[in-house]
Amino acid sequence: MKNNLFIIAQNGWRAIGLSFVIFVFLYLFDFDFLATLAFLFTLFLLFIYRNPERQIATHDDKSILAPVDGTVKKIESLKDNEYAYMIEVESSYAEVGVLRAPVDAKIMKINLTKGSRLAKFSPLFEKLNESAEVIFQKSDGNKIRIVHRLKRSIVPLDINFYEGEEIAAAARYAYMIDGVAYIYLESDVRINVTVGQKIEAAQTLLAYSS
Repeated sequence: MKNNLFIIAQNGWRAIGLSFVIFVFLYLFDFDFLATLAFLFTLFLLFIYRNPERQIATHDDKSILAPVDGTVKKIESLKDNEYAYMIEVESSYAEVGVLRAPVDAKIMKINLTKGSRLAKFSPLFEKLNESAEVIFQKSDGNKIRIVHRLKRSIVPLDINFYEGEEIAAAARYAYMIDGVAYIYLESDVRINVTVGQKIEAAQTLLAYSS
């Protein structure tokens, strides 16, 4: 597990450092226009890799917190033996990319699949794009399955934990910029968000176990 408590996420240090070095090089050799572009790109990287500290708004054993910043695009009831609901949340470059655990849990499964960066409207989006599946299991045995899938992101998906590790609610477990999260919940929950709602990881109560 990586320590990820700095104001800028560690995932971005290398890219930010390289961009800044290129800016300095171009500036020293009087490539003013290119240096300006490099400087602006460095600022852009600082923005998308921001890593704000957040206090849990409300939490107990029954609370399920939002794992991602973004907009709720869809809430579906499923005809599935294991999961009863799916909440789709879409994020962009404007949102914080840090993903946070929705509950106190053990990470039962991590499946990271490298792939393409097609737009969401592409018919091959769900088949080819880079994705990560993470399954959290609470102490009472209930599970939450989350599938993260990149859109046209310049940043790869990065998971900070391993299978079998324990994780606390709101802890940072991964990083995703410009993607979609599909959150699968079991039947004993009451959904606490609506389609079109803006949510924030660890700040929004996504659902509540009955």
